[in-house]
Amino acid sequence: MRLRTPCFLMLLSCGALLCLPADAFARGGRFSGPAGAQPPAESSPAVPDASDAGTPGHADGGCPMPGPGAPNPADVPNESGVPKDVVPGRKRPASRAKAPGLDDWIYWYEVNREEYEDLRRGAYVTQDNPLFALGGALGRRAGRAERRLDDAHRKALKAAVRDVLRAKADDHWVFTEGAAYVALGKIASTGEEIELITRALTKDAATPQYLRESAALGLGQLRRSDERRQLPATTLRTVRTVLTRVLQDRKEAVRTRAFAAISLGLLADQPTVAAHGGKASAQTLFDAWWSGGLSDEAQVGALMGLALHTPEDVPTLSRIVLQACVRRGKLKGRSWSALVRSQAALTLGRVGGKGDAALLAQHLRDRGASGPALMQATVIAAGAIGSRLPQARTDLIEAVLAARTAAKDPASRRLALMAVARMQAFEAAGAAEPAPAAARALRQAAAEGSPADRAFSALALSVAVRGIDEGVSNEAWQAQRGRALEVLRKGLAHRGLDGHARAAFATALGIARDRSSAKPLLAALEDVDADPDLRAHAALGLGLLGESRPDVLVALRAACEDARSDQLRMRTVTALGLLGGGSAKDRDRTITLLLEQLKKIRNQKVKGQIAITLARIGDARAVRPLIGVLDGKGEAHLNRAMACAALGLMGDEERTPVLSAARRDSHYLGGSSVVFELLDVL
Repeated sequence: MRLRTPCFLMLLSCGALLCLPADAFARGGRFSGPAGAQPPAESSPAVPDASDAGTPGHADGGCPMPGPGAPNPADVPNESGVPKDVVPGRKRPASRAKAPGLDDWIYWYEVNREEYEDLRRGAYVTQDNPLFALGGALGRRAGRAERRLDDAHRKALKAAVRDVLRAKADDHWVFTEGAAYVALGKIASTGEEIELITRALTKDAATPQYLRESAALGLGQLRRSDERRQLPATTLRTVRTVLTRVLQDRKEAVRTRAFAAISLGLLADQPTVAAHGGKASAQTLFDAWWSGGLSDEAQVGALMGLALHTPEDVPTLSRIVLQACVRRGKLKGRSWSALVRSQAALTLGRVGGKGDAALLAQHLRDRGASGPALMQATVIAAGAIGSRLPQARTDLIEAVLAARTAAKDPASRRLALMAVARMQAFEAAGAAEPAPAAARALRQAAAEGSPADRAFSALALSVAVRGIDEGVSNEAWQAQRGRALEVLRKGLAHRGLDGHARAAFATALGIARDRSSAKPLLAALEDVDADPDLRAHAALGLGLLGESRPDVLVALRAACEDARSDQLRMRTVTALGLLGGGSAKDRDRTITLLLEQLKKIRNQKVKGQIAITLARIGDARAVRPLIGVLDGKGEAHLNRAMACAALGLMGDEERTPVLSAARRDSHYLGGSSVVFELLDVL
């Protein structure tokens, strides 16, 4: 969930939080970037208008991502239905250091955090929780039962979200209404509830553009991984019909068509009336892309939807066309922009086979064959396909390392290390011998170079060794893990690095699950004179480690009330959610503290993070307070929108967010507004 405007970023980008230092909230979501960070110049202007259906207002076919420093939305022509008279927010002090760019380590973590932050499991199945002893799926089921919403809570939650879509309020209510479409998709179980979403997409509906986008994505939230909870095939047929019409309608705005395509992909594995439903939707998406009637941004959506299908469902012809798109950028009179070629590479990474892996490897070896954007996407795609195909990993690792050596831009070099790390992690899980060159490259990059390179490399190193534990008996892998952890520990302790870089090492130690680092992480958290960024991520590292000792909980609760740093409080809230308070008594204290903070805190960023954390934990005691924020007439509209988004998360029975499948291995550096929006939807 994240509050955004025609872009989900808009909920916030239009809000007072737009220029605030840390997380910004929009369309039921959150823009989680470094303090004051700003997207690349070519994708930073303002809000799109509703007329962008066929003639993109941006060079690559859509609205650029709003960001700190972007024009005040009140000064930008806007027909999306989002109010223009929103407070622009604070400006960054002139004395403040330049904010990091999108290739900074913290952006990578924000995009991929769902792989490491499982608040529901953290809160109810921890090593200090007796239920943990049950182990495996049984332990997880028992843990979830402890917090499961009863019928009364679920009924109240649903009613609160439905009422948002039935209410008539002032113009600012559009923020909350946008969040409600996404939230309702997560919890809908009846035809009436689904109709509340689909009616916003009818041809004659006078629905503001922002809300049409939200409704299109809300339909994708109807995916249910548990077969017992899946919606009937006849109901989903109606939903797919609506989404297909929106995708094919040239009068619809760019992002609405793109989100409809992505939702079709999200529903690919759900029940269908006819056999081979996944093949049918894959063909629909490929035809829409190949037809030439979509702008670049809409093509990105179509390709992302195609990538959400299984490789078996994707038409053989589509792989041939995708290969031509990546390698040559043209075919039979058609030519594609760098943005579309980048997404085509990512699609091959998700659905391609051995031949596609060889093509990606060769493309990486052809120095100068593509610009930075396509090279970055190809590197990410290589990591994705290499994670699926063991037989192709050796060649891909060599090609990625060669591309890293040849790359001139820092982002390509850093993403190359992450791609290698992901493939190394799968090698360890498969008990294959570690690749010496890859292991050395990861350690060397984390131990040497500029602070920015070292910080990003620290995360890559942690990803590579995360899965190496007592279950991996190979001595070579155990030795590699030991050497990697030594590098990470030294990075955390290195006083010569700035706080932001050391914060990356703190986060990496949590990802790597190095429990022996709990003591230095706690020391960094308790040092009130330390860099706030370091303290914040030391707290996060403790949460990722599952360290729920009494002294850790005391330090986290104290930091949660430290008003000097928003970043510290937000990361601490997440850490408390990951730990769940330890024992039942401590857990109750944690929930009580978070509810108290939700009630008294006025800062929108921190308040929103508390709402999200309570929702992800899923404790039933948070339902009524969140409804109170949603209904609170004195609450800021963005707070009410975040509460609505949180209620959707609270009632969502999916273990991981539905959209995490679309966000994984995404090219967030590519400048696509569609991708930026998806990254911020809760």
